[in-house]
Amino acid sequence: MFSYCKKVIFDPLDISEVSWDKDDNGLLGSIEMTPLDMAKIGYMYLNKGVWKCE
Repeated sequence: MFSYCKKVIFDPLDISEVSWDKDDNGLLGSIEMTPLDMAKIGYMYLNKGVWKCE
């Protein structure tokens, strides 16, 4: 799941420093990134999935 998100979300938004924890069962848990990178995801969410309008 992390590799998929990296390919389709993190790399296109130029998010490089991200940490995604797994629990004992291998399920993904909390995610950590810089406030600027989180704002990029929030901006994209507010714009219905569009990152850069051209």
